[in-house]
Amino acid sequence: MEKSYKILLPALGKSSRFKTSGIFCDKMFLPINKNWAELVIDSVIKPFCNERFEVIIGVNSYLHNQMCEWLGQRSYDNVEIMNIERKSYGQAHTVMMMLDNLCMDTKEGFSIHNVDTALNYELDSSYTDFSNRIDVFESEGNQWSFIEPIPETMNVKRVTEKVRISNLCSNGFYQFESFELYKNIFGQLYNKNTPNELFIAPMYNTLIENKCALEYRLVSKSEHEFYGTPEEYFKTIGEKDVK
Repeated sequence: MEKSYKILLPALGKSSRFKTSGIFCDKMFLPINKNWAELVIDSVIKPFCNERFEVIIGVNSYLHNQMCEWLGQRSYDNVEIMNIERKSYGQAHTVMMMLDNLCMDTKEGFSIHNVDTALNYELDSSYTDFSNRIDVFESEGNQWSFIEPIPETMNVKRVTEKVRISNLCSNGFYQFESFELYKNIFGQLYNKNTPNELFIAPMYNTLIENKCALEYRLVSKSEHEFYGTPEEYFKTIGEKDVK
């Protein structure tokens, strides 16, 4: 059997925008078809459900039992649920806590993916040939993380969080060349920022400041399903003809 590659799905968000809209079910467990046979989380992990990948979903203690119950009703054999009991100060911090709980070689690369976006494009061999990469698509709006590309290259000059510096928007799929590098960069970020700023965008900027190359892959926006907000969720399931 070929080596499996880790994809970390940090899922410690509180779905606060859904609760504000009167939806108190965590967005991961919302249905995307009429009979509730498939949920948002099923759609998100679908591209990774094969022997090439090892999917680790990090949740807090409040959701841990529900997530384990969901997994027990599925036939996925490459998905692990990780209970994270400590408070998180952002996605980058959640990933660091997940890495600390995994038995990983320090030279091993890994991927991160948001739990509110489903990818409908092929994950080619570059997705298991690790370097520092970020997947982006072209879009309007200010709600994304954005990259500033270096002209005439596939390299990134800087990354911003909800500050529009180009039309290239992150889809939430990130890769790092090694656990060792991530831990080093996270330590630098932690020492120079308040805990509430521990997100992936400043991680990548710190990486660039350390003279490490960051590449991007351009993918089509049409090859995504977005579930991050109530508006995105209802638009997506509407396109699937769910009533």
